[in-house]
Amino acid sequence: MRFSLPMLRRKEPLPDSGQLGLRVSDLAEGETARVIRTLGGESELAYLKALGIEPGAEVRVCRAGSPCVLGLGLACGGSCRIGIGRDMARRILVECTCERAGIDDPVL
Repeated sequence: MRFSLPMLRRKEPLPDSGQLGLRVSDLAEGETARVIRTLGGESELAYLKALGIEPGAEVRVCRAGSPCVLGLGLACGGSCRIGIGRDMARRILVECTCERAGIDDPVL
């Protein structure tokens, strides 16, 4: 017996990252960034918020690729790590706060 899942269609295409900033999926391992915006439907946004990924949050890429492992809670010295898929990492727009931005991060 075969089961098929309904196709999920995006309501709107993901914008070009050059317009709004970098995506988490564009960062290399060890780079840190501040979340500018998250993209997606209500359930995806609620999921990211529950993980602690919302505008203003500081993240560090512990492992690039899929799954992308992010360190959260950098501002308070926390060490929480989460893993997300490549598609979800593409929905998180950030501004780099590390060497790319010309700022030295002593943690790196």
